[in-house]
Amino acid sequence: MEEKSIVELFAELRSRTRMVDLSPRLQSDLPKMTVHPDLEVIHDARSHERHGYYAQTLVISEHHGAHVDAPIHVHPEMTDATIENVEIDGLLGPYKKYDLGRLAPQPGQLITRAQLQAEEERADFRLQAGDVALVDFGWSRYFRPDDPDWERRRYWADFNAGLAEDACDYLAGRGVKAVCSDTVACDISLVNGEVLTEFGHRTYFLPNRILIGEGFENLGLLPPTGLIIALPLRIRDGSGSPLRPVAMFESNG
Repeated sequence: MEEKSIVELFAELRSRTRMVDLSPRLQSDLPKMTVHPDLEVIHDARSHERHGYYAQTLVISEHHGAHVDAPIHVHPEMTDATIENVEIDGLLGPYKKYDLGRLAPQPGQLITRAQLQAEEERADFRLQAGDVALVDFGWSRYFRPDDPDWERRRYWADFNAGLAEDACDYLAGRGVKAVCSDTVACDISLVNGEVLTEFGHRTYFLPNRILIGEGFENLGLLPPTGLIIALPLRIRDGSGSPLRPVAMFESNG
């Protein structure tokens, strides 16, 4: 029997899977962590009327929208760990999703190792080395980029549930390649913009070259397991990069 080519295998895979975009739309005044600069989209940077073609100009941080943190983001001694040096498959591979929105975590609350393991039991999966851990805090309900009420937008930017130290230790110990969330700061717990804990950023994830993804959308649409594909821009000396993450999983119809 003749072996199938990689193109044929991908076409077969694609016919059996559903894809979900995990990135928010980039637009001016996109909610983001308050300490980062604003995103600006200059709509008429080039126009058909004045220039004969249309193009926008983006003024964007490396940490806007769905994005990835490289280790150098908070570890200045890791000079080789900029985003251009991250392995191209750092955010590509199997994912396991923790549906923590069911627990209705509150700002400042820390999700523990025991709660992660209880979710694995409920969803019937086991975290494996090389997986991408998707942590769904249920925070998408607060992400309202078009809402004129600044207090609601600020809530998403300045208030986070986070991961307890034993949870970060557990994920790192299982050999994950990345941890990504639907919050603005992944493992970090925030209340009124004040960082309360950051065990993943400082101790367990980035120092061990485990990438951190933040600002993901639509995690609630995903089943517990599947594939994720997300590629960072190759930014010289980059502390991170915007992403267009996509999840793929078995289609039921």
